[in-house]
Amino acid sequence: MSQREIYIKVIDEEKHKTRLLAHCQKYTASIASYHKVLLPEYKNEVAELFVNYIRQCASSASSRNSYATVCNLIVMCENACPGATAKVRAEITQKYARRPAFMEEMRKIGN
Repeated sequence: MSQREIYIKVIDEEKHKTRLLAHCQKYTASIASYHKVLLPEYKNEVAELFVNYIRQCASSASSRNSYATVCNLIVMCENACPGATAKVRAEITQKYARRPAFMEEMRKIGN
């Protein structure tokens, strides 16, 4: 187990949500793992972090598996923070319209 993993485990067990939020802000990808711990106190921050992470993943996606990962993140975010993904869904649909596999994956989740 890495030092960062140990640190996060201690923060989580001791219920230091502000420290966990700071960690997620520094390491955006960790929001997918820790969003449930931060809700409902930090709903707006969680939604913002998720949307930023979704944008990052979408910009580097280049295969059907990575497109599906982006779509799974969208679903996870929508379940955690209803209504937070509408704008990013529209952005992805417009920006990546020429990627048929991406658009197919988006349609699978209802976009």
